Amino acid sequence: MNVTIIGLGLIGGSLARAAQRAGHVVRAVTRTPPPDAPFPVCASADGAQFVAAADVVLIALPPAAVVPWVESHADVFKDGAIVVDATGVKGHICEALRKYALQDRWTFIGGHPMAGKEVSGFANSTADLFKGASMILTPYPSCGRKPIDLLEKFFAELGFGRVVITTPEHHDRMIALTSQLAHVVSSAYVRDPLAQEHAGYSAGSFHDMTRVARLDPDIWTDLFLANRQALVETLDGLVGRLAEFRSAIGSGDADTLRTLLTKGRMARLAASGGRKLVVATHNKNKIREIGEILPGWEIVAEDSGAEETADTFAGNALIKARAIAPLHAGAWVMADDSGLEVVALGGEPGVRSARYAGRDGDTPANNALLLKNLSGVADRRAQFTCAIALIAPDGTEHVVTGHCPGSIRTKAAGAGGFGYDPLFEPDGFDRTFAELAPEEKNSISHRGRALAEARRILEA
Repeated sequence: MNVTIIGLGLIGGSLARAAQRAGHVVRAVTRTPPPDAPFPVCASADGAQFVAAADVVLIALPPAAVVPWVESHADVFKDGAIVVDATGVKGHICEALRKYALQDRWTFIGGHPMAGKEVSGFANSTADLFKGASMILTPYPSCGRKPIDLLEKFFAELGFGRVVITTPEHHDRMIALTSQLAHVVSSAYVRDPLAQEHAGYSAGSFHDMTRVARLDPDIWTDLFLANRQALVETLDGLVGRLAEFRSAIGSGDADTLRTLLTKGRMARLAASGGRKLVVATHNKNKIREIGEILPGWEIVAEDSGAEETADTFAGNALIKARAIAPLHAGAWVMADDSGLEVVALGGEPGVRSARYAGRDGDTPANNALLLKNLSGVADRRAQFTCAIALIAPDGTEHVVTGHCPGSIRTKAAGAGGFGYDPLFEPDGFDRTFAELAPEEKNSISHRGRALAEARRILEA
């Protein structure tokens, strides 16, 4: 399709790059054309020809500029064109442009790509910005399915994970909570004078609370004021809840404080769609790795007590998952079985990896036996394999598998990881699993690869 982007900031530039990568013919109109754009760009005053040629027009302008721009180009759009804005507020824009829903020459649909960065500008745009993100559309009731179907396909091609259809009013209430309030709170929180002394005192919480404070003041001022009614209502609710905490803490009321914290925890689980994942294991190292690879999920360990009697990793994973699923109605259940397969040993230790030397979980003995059995053996090729069984809340079963090829060292190296990690050197590295940083290991490990597939199922 012919796609014209109006405005080449972070969002407009990223839409343009993603559309071009997807094979569409991309042109752009912007106030100051960047010299390094990989597609035709013209200044705003000369953009009519690009607009007239477009099957899809994506408007990435500040909220106050969208309505005047659409009205000034209403006679320029080609017959059948679909016009979509990409701003963070929808109510006043969709209401002002409602009159165009009554004409049938071209279609306007409100839109909001749910992605961004703490930085702005075309120089920071990327074709991958929308990978897995939501694209919100707020069509008028008279729109019909044809343009929506086309846009759902189009935005999937750009990398979006889903398209959400809603009303402008509901969009604005939700965005006041999920996006705008977070930016307000972050900006207020980081202004505490002690925040400048956080080094050495902060961990993940400080980063999470302050990340979005690196906003563009001009852009977010426009967004806040364009949605001020919904945002003020949301702010008032937060202020009231903070007052409850202030009262309980100030008076030393432990019971009330515990109740408030419990309500918050339960609300978080409910708000995330019940993103509770029960994992059939007693291995704390596995739980840690799973939590690192699946952020945003509450990981709960549950020892299945099931005997691993299958002769495959997938079979054992299913045995354990099925053992605990009846105990956790409404939650996702996961179990994995993983191990080391050494070519020269016919695939051993395989499904007996944790109990290779006889006693379950005796890592020193397992590693010693492995080195003994490979003594004098030149072929050190091996792979870690992980099979993950998932059981959905409705009982549907899934199995995914990940592999990591490598070789067995002649002696252990490294203090990280667990199990056979000090002996296993993954292909392409000159360090063992135990010598890699956790994020480095997770990006290539058998469990990391299996969990990446599992995550697609969990978040589909």
